Amino acid sequence: MGRIHHGLTAAGLALFGDGQSIVAEEGLGTRSVRASGQGVIAGLIGGAVFTVVMVRIGFLSTVADWSARQSDAVGVMVHLLIAKLIGVA
Repeated sequence: MGRIHHGLTAAGLALFGDGQSIVAEEGLGTRSVRASGQGVIAGLIGGAVFTVVMVRIGFLSTVADWSARQSDAVGVMVHLLIAKLIGVA
C-alpha cells in the first residue's frame, strides 16, 4: 500500500507540481528550459491523442496540403510540429 501511495504521489508531483522544491538547486534559466521541455512533451501527447480524431474525420490530408504534400504521414508530422509549438507556448 505504501508503494502505491508513493507512486501516486510521485506521479501527481510530476504532472501537477510547480517545481518549487528544486528552486534552490536550479537557476531561473534551467527552470525555464525544463518547463519548455515539459510543454513540448505535453504538446506531443495532446497532439498524438488529437491525431486519432483528425484521422477519423479525414483532416490530415488538409494539414498535409499546407506543406504542399499529399501524404498523410506528412500531415501527421506537420500536426505534431504545431502541437509542439503550442505545448511550448
